[in-house]
Amino acid sequence: MLKIDRCNKSDPVKAEASKGLDMKTAVSVGTFAFVLALGAAGAQAADVESAAEESFDWSGFYVGVHGGYGQGKSEYSYEGHTEYWDDNLTDPTAPGDPGYGTGDTLQLYPELSDEYRGGNEQDLDGAFGGAQIGYNFQYSNFVIGAVADISAADLKSDSANIAIGDGGDFSVSSKVDWFGTIRGRAGIAWDEVLFYGTGGLAYGRVKSSYDYNVNGDDYSGSTSATKWGWTVGGGIEYALTRNITLGTEYLYVDLGKSDVIDESRQIDSVDHVNGGGVWTGFTGGYLDSLSAKTQFHTIRASLNYKF
Repeated sequence: MLKIDRCNKSDPVKAEASKGLDMKTAVSVGTFAFVLALGAAGAQAADVESAAEESFDWSGFYVGVHGGYGQGKSEYSYEGHTEYWDDNLTDPTAPGDPGYGTGDTLQLYPELSDEYRGGNEQDLDGAFGGAQIGYNFQYSNFVIGAVADISAADLKSDSANIAIGDGGDFSVSSKVDWFGTIRGRAGIAWDEVLFYGTGGLAYGRVKSSYDYNVNGDDYSGSTSATKWGWTVGGGIEYALTRNITLGTEYLYVDLGKSDVIDESRQIDSVDHVNGGGVWTGFTGGYLDSLSAKTQFHTIRASLNYKF
């Protein structure tokens, strides 16, 4: 009897169906992989775009307020001379000088007179506060800009004593009532943080007051002038938000020299008295010129609104 083995005989319909299933599976897997890859690429592009959007741009105008503390020196330079006046005797210091009397005339003795020049300085310090306006332009990580500011100030110095000859009681002190700067800025930004250097013009109102006593009479006065000088420094600024920045800054400010006394005035008088107690003349101390140089360091904190 003939036996037929059915085990090794394949069903052509099932084989074709299996082949079709494998092809669908491959297409599905490939499509899924492509979608995943496309989604990953899109997500990466979105992250890059988001990071670009989040990078802080320092370009634009800004206004703000500031406050701080200043410390420096008021340096005084002066020139003066003494004049030795006595009666018309050949030697006014001789023990037998009878003294100044009727018919005598006072005579200047240049050989007994002298010239003086020197200087003195006192510390200057105090608080200040004001406002600023500026503009920044950013290219890559580099930031350049300009800023102008003005501050009300209470920077005062102690009194310095000026002596011409043997003495004198002349004292002078200075005060900065207000000051400001017009500066350029240049720095490097790392997103929200800006490091910069700055320098330019400085200006301010310097007032100097003085008083002295001659033969029991008191004299006082003051001079004030708006002075121009220069400034240099640097700072750090941080962006709290898209529009608000907070900074700290150091500046050295030099407002130059201002004249306190520009004409000769007598600030001291020492009487000459002979052995009998009779007045024979005097030595006068004269201050011919006096100038004050104002320079100080400042540290400030600032708060700005960026447009």
